[in-house]
Amino acid sequence: MTIINEMTFLVGTAIGPETVAASTWGPAKHGRSTATAAAEVDDVVLVQRVEDRFDDGTHFTGLNVFTEDPETAEILCYGFDIYGFPPDPPARGSWQDGELVLERTTPRGSARIVFGPTASGYTWRKDFRPDPEHEWQTVAEADLQRA
Repeated sequence: MTIINEMTFLVGTAIGPETVAASTWGPAKHGRSTATAAAEVDDVVLVQRVEDRFDDGTHFTGLNVFTEDPETAEILCYGFDIYGFPPDPPARGSWQDGELVLERTTPRGSARIVFGPTASGYTWRKDFRPDPEHEWQTVAEADLQRA
């Protein structure tokens, strides 16, 4: 089992514009995202570090740890960030129409993270909904190019 086979598009450094939508958590903003990822633990784990700097002077720092569930073959993502909420449960997902789609539900609501490989990097999007009766709303998105 090696995660790296499916996740090669994330390896290395990618940089690009990021947009955060206005929400209950804050106003809309634009910035620049830098993501660096490397395979670790004999290619069973992929560790991605994310640093976002926004035009309003704020920043976001996160660390994503990807692996594969050996029982279900789902891709798991344990996300750690400056907000400090524990990544329990991890986001779980699979490839759907050429995109990696991961979902996670907590008492705060559900998040969906979508990674789409491109010829020169990848796109990234995070959607949120407070409960299953609501539609998904995009809260952040970026178009990252390999550095």
